[in-house]
Amino acid sequence: MKLLLADDHALFNLGMEMIVKSTLQDAHLVFAEDWKAVHVAMQQHTFDLAFVDLFMPRKNHWEAELRQCIQCAPHLPICVITASNVLSHAEVAIDMGAKGFVCKTAGVTEIKKALRHLLNGQSYVPAAYDKTIKGGLTCITARQKEVLYLLSQGDNNKTISLRLGITESTVKRHVYDVFQLLGVNNRVKAGIMAKEQGLFPH
Repeated sequence: MKLLLADDHALFNLGMEMIVKSTLQDAHLVFAEDWKAVHVAMQQHTFDLAFVDLFMPRKNHWEAELRQCIQCAPHLPICVITASNVLSHAEVAIDMGAKGFVCKTAGVTEIKKALRHLLNGQSYVPAAYDKTIKGGLTCITARQKEVLYLLSQGDNNKTISLRLGITESTVKRHVYDVFQLLGVNNRVKAGIMAKEQGLFPH
């Protein structure tokens, strides 16, 4: 049983290795730290399953990188595992052909469940995502998108509150919620990810 684990965080790789090997005694893991290494590994090995982080170092947008993987190995079950819990990311990945989507905040039990589903030829999406993905919705509200757009333009909380007619404390709550949804910890990263995903209002 050969699995690809693609992630640029060594500590996370170590944890995943322990989970996989405690579930699959004969598992052999091949690691990749960026999208280029993923493509090379897929050319050199035949995998039974691949766990792939979306936001590793890359040459192209993650959608293009993932599409290349799926085209290279159309029968390989690919499970996206990422710090992002944005439902639109899950929607896009599943629509492109990924067989699973797991957030890095998932517990050991959930990751083992995903492993079993994927190796049995089933897809896996956490129950919390499933109905929303099928409904084609996103968990980021219109107001959160407005706040995200303004903060990406360099506006501070006070300016945003004046422009949107809401209190500064409300702005702070929206900023915090957006950071959690995008899996980022600062405004620059939030703005970059939002632009990549087309989250800004037109």
